[in-house]
Amino acid sequence: MRTIFGRWTKLVLLTLVTLGLASSVFAQDDLHVYDAINRQDRFERAPDEFVVKFKPGVSESVIRQVNAQHGSQVLSTSRFAGFKRLRVPPGRSVEELVDIYRHHPAVEYAEPNYIASALLTPNDPLYKYQWHLDNPGTGGIRMQSAWDASGGGSSNVIVAIIDTGVAYEDYGTSFKQAPDLAQTTFVPGYDFVDNDTHPNDENSHGTHVTGTIAQSTNNGVGVAGVAFKTAIMPVRVLDKSGSGTYTNVADGIYFATDHGAKVISMSLGGPAATTLENAVKYAYDHGVTVVAAAGNSGPSGAPNYPAAYNAYVIAVAATRYDETVTSYSTQGSYVDVAAPGGDTSVDQNGDQYVDGVLQQTFNPTSKNTTDFGYWFFQGTSMATPHVSGVAALVIAKGVTGPDAVRAAIEKTARDRGPAGKDPAYGWGLIDAYAALNYSASVHELSVTQIVAPSTVLQGDNASVSVNVSNLGTFSESFTVTLTDTTSNVLLGSQSVNLAAGALQSVPFTWNTSGATLGSHTLTGQASVVTGETNTSNNSSSTTSTVQSAVHDVAVTGLNAPASATVGDGVNVQVTVANTGTFAESTTVTLTDQTAGTTIGSQVSNVSIGASNVLSFTWNTSGATLGDHLLKATASTVTGETNTGDNALTTTVNLHQVVTEVVTITSATYRVKNGQLKVNATDSLGSSVTLTLFSSSGGVYGPMTYNATTNSFTFSGNRQPDPGSEVRVTSSNGPTNTKPVTRQ
Repeated sequence: MRTIFGRWTKLVLLTLVTLGLASSVFAQDDLHVYDAINRQDRFERAPDEFVVKFKPGVSESVIRQVNAQHGSQVLSTSRFAGFKRLRVPPGRSVEELVDIYRHHPAVEYAEPNYIASALLTPNDPLYKYQWHLDNPGTGGIRMQSAWDASGGGSSNVIVAIIDTGVAYEDYGTSFKQAPDLAQTTFVPGYDFVDNDTHPNDENSHGTHVTGTIAQSTNNGVGVAGVAFKTAIMPVRVLDKSGSGTYTNVADGIYFATDHGAKVISMSLGGPAATTLENAVKYAYDHGVTVVAAAGNSGPSGAPNYPAAYNAYVIAVAATRYDETVTSYSTQGSYVDVAAPGGDTSVDQNGDQYVDGVLQQTFNPTSKNTTDFGYWFFQGTSMATPHVSGVAALVIAKGVTGPDAVRAAIEKTARDRGPAGKDPAYGWGLIDAYAALNYSASVHELSVTQIVAPSTVLQGDNASVSVNVSNLGTFSESFTVTLTDTTSNVLLGSQSVNLAAGALQSVPFTWNTSGATLGSHTLTGQASVVTGETNTSNNSSSTTSTVQSAVHDVAVTGLNAPASATVGDGVNVQVTVANTGTFAESTTVTLTDQTAGTTIGSQVSNVSIGASNVLSFTWNTSGATLGDHLLKATASTVTGETNTGDNALTTTVNLHQVVTEVVTITSATYRVKNGQLKVNATDSLGSSVTLTLFSSSGGVYGPMTYNATTNSFTFSGNRQPDPGSEVRVTSSNGPTNTKPVTRQ
């Protein structure tokens, strides 16, 4: 994939935009075309980084131990979801570290840190060029009727623009508010690229997207926006080049959700990743409608995420003026609806301008953040904010919950292409006016998700939830079943009463005692209620892998000094680890194998994937001299079959305390050469410190002692006086003296 300028591969700005076709329509207003397209031909990731989420309850000490073992450095920890960005150590690869961490029992998931890239009758004088909002022919989404019905929405509804930022404020000398956003309502956002509270746009993409949703409208200036009374929360996760890491995107989603956003609009995308999926699930679970671009890779392109997380996100394809799907729009079963994305290669409406999506932003080529104009962009990036704006209008009318908002948009979309939902249009081209008037009495249930552990131990009781939603307008009574379709076993059945528009998580327990090892498909099914015609959403499935249960503890460390003195209390540390799949309690015993004695034993409770360090004190009083073999043993736990690593040994040498004896045999002063020659012996062969004292007890000085020749050299004409003596003191022996003899 390429960024707007085709030089970097990062989360993709799903935008097509053309340079140089600037034509003057009004003296004060120029229309420009920018058609550089961001296609997702391959997915990139942050170099030398990966993302790890440790399981709940894993202590920081265990996390530090795991990271230290593999040389990984923590770059940051999400304050929202707790996942960590880790640096790959020199000489190792991202793939290698991801594989190692994925197989560690303390890790919930590990994956590369992928890069996301951005994807692109009011009195506003340029509104006539916004065919994508409304026009007498084709292509628009019936905004004039929608404005009459909605009044442009409400500032109580917040739409978070997770993108390159927005030109929403005058800040310093570098940033100016887009003139046609002067009457738009903004609420505080955040800049996850620069980690500050000023998410100003440095690319132009986010400002263009924002204009489609909430450009100041009916103000006699420029162009119009879909939900112009809506409040905008700018959240910057993509940098000046239109690229950003999944960790920034995920944190942006958590921030928007926690700060009151009702709609999250993401004109960006990349490959699938757990970090991203968990974030959009969090938003959906908290009642946020998430809208994302389907992608710019064409009909056969790979699915674009987060759009393809269909349980949580409305995926938007792009259409042209003639309401055909554009050549760049990615197709797939995950596509939900289509909206105008533009095609700057044609002028189908004959207005003398290419058929791009027109909004105000600054120059996307120069990136001059104060050089504003009206630009035609194209891309699923441009289609997405049309849907986000309609979602904001629907919510302002009183519709609550992402499933109900989705239903209003999808059920009223104008069917295009093959009858019913298809990979190109989804349910069809959105109709803003029809969505606002959606109130058809329908009976419709939807199983939105099956929540089950990705792995379960054979014999365990696994908790599984079937999330079901009533998309209709009647209270319904129905039956929810959970089936292991791999084994063709009914796991449970429950009766449910659910009010219109409500959601419920129905709990089940899966007893895996009789389940075969391997992957199992679990299917949740809601029974068809009377009058229900659309039953395609009444079931959903997920997979869970049944694994063998393992009980295993191991002694992984035995630390003791190589030598010690008989009679000392010697500290010995034993590390015991739980390498199995159950929390365990084991007795760790330390023995002196040489003496045949037990030094001590302790009970250690070790959680899954954790290690405990136990301290023992070995009283060596009465122990024999020489080498002693110490052995640490962890008792075998119930069900443990691999006991080969339950013990470790090490050797400690015990020795006696030896008294040092220093003897001065002579001390002779040679008058001729001015040297004091001293002969001394040491029983341990240690170095000897000598001091020369005068007859009165004072220390001579200054003088130099030569340890090689055992002699003092005096300065000047000084010499030892009669009665002076040499003394030597050792740490373990007595003070030895010798009178100085003159020669």
